Amino acid sequence: VNALLKHLIIILAVVLIVSLAVGIYTAFFVAPVYTASTTSLVMVDDLNATQNSNISTTINIMSTYARSVLSDKTMKFVSDYIKNEEYTPQVIKSLTTVTYDSGGIILYITAMGTTPENAQLLANAVTEAAQRTVDIASLQVINSAQLPSSPSSPSLVTNVFLAAVISFVLAYGICLVIDLYNTKIVSESQLSTSLGLPVIGVIPVVDFSDERIEYVNSSEGVHDAE
Repeated sequence: VNALLKHLIIILAVVLIVSLAVGIYTAFFVAPVYTASTTSLVMVDDLNATQNSNISTTINIMSTYARSVLSDKTMKFVSDYIKNEEYTPQVIKSLTTVTYDSGGIILYITAMGTTPENAQLLANAVTEAAQRTVDIASLQVINSAQLPSSPSSPSLVTNVFLAAVISFVLAYGICLVIDLYNTKIVSESQLSTSLGLPVIGVIPVVDFSDERIEYVNSSEGVHDAE
């Protein structure tokens, strides 16, 4: 606590500078990432059965279907459909995630892009490719991908908050270590605490270059000296 109060201005300055730098970097130098998702119903015989004996089978089918969506065949179909050299099958696969709910019948295909239009296009394209190339089950689209209104990352508020917390902890830790290894005594209370003895008197520091000093000469009395 003493280290915090003693170096409070320095710590706050470090926190302010680091937070401001991270905020500017996040806002102006980090490319935003947008995400768009489709929701589909996987149609397989007996997939909607609710008996416990069929749950594991349902999950296995959904897991296989999800992996099939990310297969080279499907990614190649998407790449040919988009007709953009930047979107190779490998790139499309890295930008796409496929998940399903715990019940095992709803499939979510999520795609990332540097623009809202790219994210929406990619999510819908992968979903259409899955309908045409995956033969394990039929896919009925419930919700098509919508144009995202804001980026999913980076989060300016989150980054600035983390920068403030981390810089505060580091600055406080450094000040604390400096105080622990600083053996210089700068106050009467510190001297008394260190020695365990009361302070009887204090000898002031006099600057002889600026002050006029009076001294006593036993034979000539009191004189002034520069």
